[in-house]
Order: sequence, then C-alpha cells, then structure tokens
Amino acid sequence: MTLPARLRLPPPDEAEVHEMSELCDAIENAAISNDPGLPALLARWNARATRAHEPIEFRTYYGAMTTRAFVAIW
Repeated sequence: MTLPARLRLPPPDEAEVHEMSELCDAIENAAISNDPGLPALLARWNARATRAHEPIEFRTYYGAMTTRAFVAIW
C-alpha cells in the first residue's frame, strides 16, 4: 500500500542534506570516540529527524550505506 501524498514529508533541499550530512559525520565521530558532546549533537539530529536515533546507529550504518543515503532516510 502506498502512503497518501498528504502524509508524505516533502523531500529535503540540497542545503538541508548537506547540513545533515555534516551533522551525521560529527555524530559518527563523537559516537566512535565517546566524545562528551555526543548528546548535544544527537539532540540536534533528533530535533529534525522523523524518529529518535541512538548513537549505535551512527557507528554502524556505514557498512550498509553511504552517509548521503543514511541522511536521506532521517
């Protein structure tokens, strides 16, 4: 079953994709290095994402997809 158009989010523009890609890289690096700034970065991501993400997701996605693809499904 296809989701009705009225329920679909508009696609992000290129500036949003670029911004979220940079944020994704920062979260990934913070998650890997156990940076104390990780909660603040993750809060910024989750404020714009369609669901709450956990740090583990940023440590493991790169084996399955590119950063751009990961950002596209936020």
